[in-house]
Amino acid sequence: MKNPFEILKITKNASKAEIIKHVAQAMQKGTYDLKTIAEAQKELLNPVTREAAEFLHILELEDQFSSPALDKTRQTICLELELLSCFDEQNHT
Repeated sequence: MKNPFEILKITKNASKAEIIKHVAQAMQKGTYDLKTIAEAQKELLNPVTREAAEFLHILELEDQFSSPALDKTRQTICLELELLSCFDEQNHT
């Protein structure tokens, strides 16, 4: 399936109300057929399938909704991973 966040033009933090609002907007615009929009809505309203969608489409979401705060978070995570890898290398020598 296509990225449901992209279909509905929402961020991964969108609330249930925002999802429903964007479903209505997507139907009005007609960019996608009704079945595709309904599948995206169903996927995002179910907590289990939503988490799977977030995992599968995380890189696409980051590119679409890039922000300074997200860039700072990415930098922090990269630094933490780099530091952890140093400890890992020390344990293997």
